[in-house]
Amino acid sequence: MNSYICNRCYSTKSRRKKPFRITQCGHIFCDNCLDEGIRPCPRCNNGEIASLQLEEPLLPKVASLFIPLNEAIQPLPEIANFQSAQTKIILSRFYQIDRKYNLLKEEYRKLAQNMQIITEKYRKLRENMETINMKFAYPGNVISDNPSTFNRREILIDARRMHIDRKLAGLTIFVTGASRGIGKSIALKAARDGANIVVAAKTAEPHPKLPGTVYSAVAEIEEAGGKALPCIVDIRDEGQVKSAVENAINKFGGIDIVVNNASAISLTDTLATDMKKYDLMNNINARGTFLVSKLCIPHLKKSANPHIVNISPPLNMKPIWFQNHLAYTMAKYGMSICVLGMAEEFKKDGIAVNAVWPKTAIHTAAIEMLTGPNSSNYSRKAEIVADAVYALICKDSRSVTGQFLIDEDILRKEGITDFKHYACNPENADNLMLDFFLDDYTNSKLDLNTIKDTVKQPSQKSNDFGNGKVAEIFSAINANLNSELVSKTNALYQFNVKGEEASTWYLDLRNGNGSTGKGEPKDPADATLTMNSEQFFAMFSGKLKPTTAFMTGKLKISGNLQKAMKLEKLMISLKAKL
Repeated sequence: MNSYICNRCYSTKSRRKKPFRITQCGHIFCDNCLDEGIRPCPRCNNGEIASLQLEEPLLPKVASLFIPLNEAIQPLPEIANFQSAQTKIILSRFYQIDRKYNLLKEEYRKLAQNMQIITEKYRKLRENMETINMKFAYPGNVISDNPSTFNRREILIDARRMHIDRKLAGLTIFVTGASRGIGKSIALKAARDGANIVVAAKTAEPHPKLPGTVYSAVAEIEEAGGKALPCIVDIRDEGQVKSAVENAINKFGGIDIVVNNASAISLTDTLATDMKKYDLMNNINARGTFLVSKLCIPHLKKSANPHIVNISPPLNMKPIWFQNHLAYTMAKYGMSICVLGMAEEFKKDGIAVNAVWPKTAIHTAAIEMLTGPNSSNYSRKAEIVADAVYALICKDSRSVTGQFLIDEDILRKEGITDFKHYACNPENADNLMLDFFLDDYTNSKLDLNTIKDTVKQPSQKSNDFGNGKVAEIFSAINANLNSELVSKTNALYQFNVKGEEASTWYLDLRNGNGSTGKGEPKDPADATLTMNSEQFFAMFSGKLKPTTAFMTGKLKISGNLQKAMKLEKLMISLKAKL
């Protein structure tokens, strides 16, 4: 192909003195139809695209498009034979691995069967031991050899006589999300008071980012002197919840208190919330709370002092709690609506249904993932919520129901006025972040974004970016960041610099006033740019155009190309400052 024809005005190269241009979308235009820069394609109307000038000698990447067809087809048989041979070798290896996998799978199946047999034997042994212990502990009661026929009310009365100072002695508490955080703290507090704990949580194996499992929580509860039943349960699954409730009844003879603590969070606006996240939050928070409560209520009706406690916020209808994370608010308020409805519905049965919500941020795995490790400086320990819930469930269930209670308010009524020891950092106890959904939050100097900026923007407090041209670039970028630039860009970038000044940097134009620094960003980058350090400096100082760098292979971009191209405006503003 020795000549070019403009795809818009159809003029040929010979009629034009100026060179033609080729676009990213594969169209050729003369200089009259498409000038230099990022423009929409005149042919296919694609969004803003880059183009490259067709000058001899053509770049290899472009020249391959103009090779005559007979020359291009000639090496294809040889390529096909080579790739076919390589495919056979790979398939042969795959079949070998597949055979080994099937053998290992069979071995695993046999081990699993043996483990089930051992587990069942262990369960029966525990039941027999408990029967013997109960006979010795309560000689005045007529107790059957079958634990399920125990006179539970008499046993609870005797248990409380033996532990006069323990208000929850012998009671059974079903806690969701009890493998870590607030749920585990509530479980430990109740266990120390003699309660039996049903640890209902999903984490059976250690999680790479989240601490604790069902079994580690049970171990801590038993170490604290309590009794616990591990239940691997996803509260979205009705069958799993039913099984957990049945196991609790078989183990402890009943359920007296339910704590709906399990929850999912994603603080994204409407357009940024995919339906998978929406379903996850609503199925765990609202549906899960309703399901667990529904299946436990028939057993709560048999209890002398039944309680349901939802870890959910007061129903604050101010728009601020809807505009930034509507999906999360809907899911969390679903838990609170359960309080309103069930409290009235089951008041005649003496079942108390209340919500407890922390006044300040609580240092949990969720808050640390949202704001970073420094969040502990602005948060309280989960023990404050545990103490508040304990005070609530010790009350007569007919005396308090349908209430939305704040942990600090509950404890003040119990005579506690000093909350400094609850702060993760007692020295910063007067500078804590208030929790969502509270009226005082909007008047607070600290919010989630402020803390997030504090954690993610250490570079704003210091200009020590190190030495070298690349460090000089990021120092200049840092000095020119502002909220307006963030709102216009709304993107997170990672830069992989190669060559003499090899390093990794991030530029956060998504949060707060923006930030930059060395290392990978905490969240996944929208676009990752990779290039040599000298060319990197040349590009940011205006000596090398980003489009040209990308088209010539000097700049490699992975991720969102359109967001990567937004950096060109930032480079223009920095040109005079470098």
